[in-house]
Amino acid sequence: MLLSISEAAYDRLYQDLQDDKKFVTVESLTNQTVALRAKAISDLYFSSEAYDDFGPEHETYKHTGLQLPDTRDWEIIECLAHDEVGIEDFDPVVVERVRKAVMITDEQYKQLVADGRIKAEELEIERAKNNAATDQIFELATRTTYQLSTGQKRKVYIDGSEAVYEAFWELVDFDGDQDDGMIRIPAEGYHRTIFLNKDALDYVSIPTHQFEEGSIEAAAEAIDSLEPKPKRQKR
Repeated sequence: MLLSISEAAYDRLYQDLQDDKKFVTVESLTNQTVALRAKAISDLYFSSEAYDDFGPEHETYKHTGLQLPDTRDWEIIECLAHDEVGIEDFDPVVVERVRKAVMITDEQYKQLVADGRIKAEELEIERAKNNAATDQIFELATRTTYQLSTGQKRKVYIDGSEAVYEAFWELVDFDGDQDDGMIRIPAEGYHRTIFLNKDALDYVSIPTHQFEEGSIEAAAEAIDSLEPKPKRQKR
């Protein structure tokens, strides 16, 4: 796994790796909140941007190269991934900026060919390569990925940001030390439920914008439950 992280994320993870924690968590600049089981880590390389981005087996890593630390941009990307459902809730100027960062339209391809930046005979090859990169970015906005100690990797869609938060808040906020029970993932709502053994988990990568939105929703519900209900007036 290759993650692009900030200096603040580096400082926190560097310190956490030297403490006795069951899970350590790091946030990337590409919308990934990753919880790693400490005993599943064989080695972890930190490399500054001024040095390089190479590590062991670096040729096998798939990295978008995209850095969008603002979670609101990832909310827009999620809308784009879902056929632009909900896109009208965002500023059109911001939507266009994000769209240009993650995908190339047919009109842009025509212009690139006209400008000689892409050869006409290589257009489909270039389109396939760029579409694969866009699909990878869409996955970062819509899918939770986890790897088991067997080496198997799963990618699941979890319906609703609050469901994402409820499944993983204990790993992220309390380092997995609060409860030895299974992780319940309500994938596809009622229709598919996954139970995940924390001791068999290498890591889980959660879309940061979904986790943060779910955290806000859960906090709002908790506050509402504490507010006193109005008393009925006697007649």
